Amino acid sequence: MFFSLLWLFFISYGYTKDKSETSLEADKVFVEEDGWIVAEGNVKITYKGTVIEADQAEVNKHERIVRAFGHVYLNEQGDQAQGELLTYNLRKKEGIIFRGKGKTKNFRLKGNNVNDYIYFRGEEASTKPGNFLLDMGDFTTCDRDHPHEHYNMTAKSIDVEPGEKLVAKNVSVYYKGYKIFWLPIMIISLKERERQQFLPQMGYNQFEGFFIKQLINYYINTNHYGSTNISYASKLGVSWGATHNYRVGQTGQGSFSYLRQSSQNIVNNQFSFRHAQNLSDRLTMNYTFNVSKSTGTRLVTNPNINSTINLNYRGDQFNTSFSTRYFKGSSLNQNISFSLTHNHTFFQKFTTNLQVNSVNDSGPNTNDRNQLKLLLTGRSPMGPLNMDFTVDYAGANFIQYYTQKLPNVNFAYVNPIMIGDINIPITTSFGFGYFDEQSSKTKMYRGYLKLNYNRNFTLGEGNNLNISSYLDQTFYGSGEARYILNTNINLSNSFANHYRSQLNFTSNIPDGYSPFSFDGIGSRYHAITYQMELYDESKWRFTLNTGYNITDESFQTLITRFDFRPRNNLIFNFGFAYDLNNHQAQNFDTHLDLQVHPEWRFEYASSYNFVSNSFGNQDFKITKDCHCWLWSLAYRTYRDEFLLQVAIKAFPYETFQIGASPEGPILPILQDIQNQISNPNFQF
Repeated sequence: MFFSLLWLFFISYGYTKDKSETSLEADKVFVEEDGWIVAEGNVKITYKGTVIEADQAEVNKHERIVRAFGHVYLNEQGDQAQGELLTYNLRKKEGIIFRGKGKTKNFRLKGNNVNDYIYFRGEEASTKPGNFLLDMGDFTTCDRDHPHEHYNMTAKSIDVEPGEKLVAKNVSVYYKGYKIFWLPIMIISLKERERQQFLPQMGYNQFEGFFIKQLINYYINTNHYGSTNISYASKLGVSWGATHNYRVGQTGQGSFSYLRQSSQNIVNNQFSFRHAQNLSDRLTMNYTFNVSKSTGTRLVTNPNINSTINLNYRGDQFNTSFSTRYFKGSSLNQNISFSLTHNHTFFQKFTTNLQVNSVNDSGPNTNDRNQLKLLLTGRSPMGPLNMDFTVDYAGANFIQYYTQKLPNVNFAYVNPIMIGDINIPITTSFGFGYFDEQSSKTKMYRGYLKLNYNRNFTLGEGNNLNISSYLDQTFYGSGEARYILNTNINLSNSFANHYRSQLNFTSNIPDGYSPFSFDGIGSRYHAITYQMELYDESKWRFTLNTGYNITDESFQTLITRFDFRPRNNLIFNFGFAYDLNNHQAQNFDTHLDLQVHPEWRFEYASSYNFVSNSFGNQDFKITKDCHCWLWSLAYRTYRDEFLLQVAIKAFPYETFQIGASPEGPILPILQDIQNQISNPNFQF
């Protein structure tokens, strides 16, 4: 017997919102007096994208709670689970399945173009919006059927906050059925690509020698978690540290950390503390404190201390912030500063910004100096004009190279000039003010007038001409003046999606004299630049760039680059730089990326300097793709360094690049731990 009981859900109960979205199908259906519906045989329940199938089920038509038994199947918008028993709240989209298995996108992974499902098996799995929890189970991101997956992890509990982090306790990691390591806790960030800290980092470079770095996470609860890190480098010794993150309800969070870093008989100790607190819906507070001190053989230094407090209040039409900073350096120099900033909008048009700064500098070998600075800016539309004004005052002790504006007012006419019915694409701006420049000891009035011209011309299909120019005339209270006439003409064209180019002419003609250093007139020049590109989007691309300075009759360096992709598994490119003035080759670089096998990828990058007759870098990288995980080995001759990386592809991970710039190591060295600690946004 088959029943369709859609109507039973709303007889005499008035659930009109759920009426068209809820259905129950089964071989047998019984309606209990207490509001429960009992269904048996081929049960199927559908509600707003959720589908539940089972041998038997009980449904509460008031609360939309389902209890399903026997061969239970749940599909929640692509997430799938199978088990023996299910309790599920259809309205809240949360429930628990026992002795189940399935897959879920609750991970929201941001890996490298791989399957973003997590496949799980466990005694108990619970899900709700914003959380997935698995008890006494195992999981993997490998989509091969159990037990043939490449890897899996068993854990006492696995807690996933989508888009935030995964926390697993008492974790054993298996590769093809073999246990390879165990961790008491594993925390994986799901926010962005970074090193997968549960795997050690190993390598070698000239600065550290052979090194190994490992970060060990701990997790107390959602409000308290962190990590300890330890690294060993054969040339530097042992460095270690710890970071603890905490939350105070829904309104506060912070962290404190310590790092002991060794470097050639010198030990650097650093401590950092940060706290952010929402004091109300409008008022926030941020506090930071950092102290560091270096010790070593024949080295005694005073600690560096840096502390800041910031308060910010947001109103409907204004924003006010107050901050104070204290700094004391190892040479006993001291700086104390206070800052007040207030932004206000009047009548939804007139905006102002007020900044008041007070700074006190002192040191063992210098006199105390108190500085007071006031900056007031504002903007207001005045019909076709926009007005900006600035008052910049720093008192008697303002520092060198500072320029006071007492005041300065600017006007901009943003609409083109109209002469009758003729539209001339010229905009104007003008202003005046009183300036006090410390570096030149100059005080006087200053005014300016600036005309801007900009117009585009279409010269047939794929051809465009743009002409822009400005005339900047500045007057001074001393009777002197200066002007600058700048012109830019750009001709661009393209053809048949295989060719595009740009020919650009730039001219700068200054004249006159300025008594102010900041108002330098610049140099006179006329120059032509040319950029050309030939390409077939799917196979190859050739670019050429050069230029000519008409003023000093010199060429710009000719730079060419060729990118070639003859097959899907091969990418080859090289670049060449040539000095047209001295008729000498300068640099050559090349990069080869070859997929030699579906699982093997080889990369080579090098550069050569013809002037010094030497290689800048020669880099090699081999990557083995193992379906759901990979390993890479890179070697760079420039710093005689190599790095081994093992990563699970679905988890966000930081890749290292070869070629391009040989200035730094493949990945940050000891400093990377310090940067993590000093980064206020760093979280697991």
